[in-house]
Amino acid sequence: MNIDDYIKENLRKGSSLVSIKQSLLSSGYSYTEINRAVKELYDKQVVNLAKYISKEIKLGLEPSAVKNYLVSLGHPKEQIEDAMEKILRAKKYLLRKKKIEKTKEQFSQISTNIRRNSSKYFSVAKLKLRWIYEDFSGLWNRLKPRQRYSYIPAAVVLVIIFFWEIVMILKSIILSGRLNCYSFGRIVSCSFFESVMFYTLMMLAMIIIFCLPVFGIGALIGYLIERSKR
Repeated sequence: MNIDDYIKENLRKGSSLVSIKQSLLSSGYSYTEINRAVKELYDKQVVNLAKYISKEIKLGLEPSAVKNYLVSLGHPKEQIEDAMEKILRAKKYLLRKKKIEKTKEQFSQISTNIRRNSSKYFSVAKLKLRWIYEDFSGLWNRLKPRQRYSYIPAAVVLVIIFFWEIVMILKSIILSGRLNCYSFGRIVSCSFFESVMFYTLMMLAMIIIFCLPVFGIGALIGYLIERSKR
């Protein structure tokens, strides 16, 4: 008979754990072996008790009634308490596991929705960009070289000038609190009408100074390209 069976058999007969340990020590077993065997047996009994208690509770019995019944059968109160604690820890673990799984499922659903919506938005944006590209390509192909090299560069320069003047207007309002004439970092106090005239004339001057030369040079380049193709 091995040490585990010996301990179980003698406990079943009513022997105390102290006397069983002393008998084992006299038989040549070490303290380590005896304590290991006792702990393993105790843990197994706690697990079996926990399974029994859990089963009875599921059948509708009160935990206190099951506990009293086990005490009446001779099970140690400490062992029963450990079994109850084990059941409680198992329930907490299951609840925590369910919460984690639910959270993971929610995050997975959110991630799936984000991917689905992103894919849809990207598809729409890609389609719109494709339409814009096709419209621009069609327009570009319909233009003659003189128009390509004159209108488009001049339009780009015009947009740059427009935004530059908008920035100047905003700076004048931010620095002085109202619309004033502003140029090269200097603010000159003007009436609203004078300020409007100033920015209008400046816009016309910039168009004449920058847009018209770009337009003329581009038209000349386009004309030369047309001649070279002929």
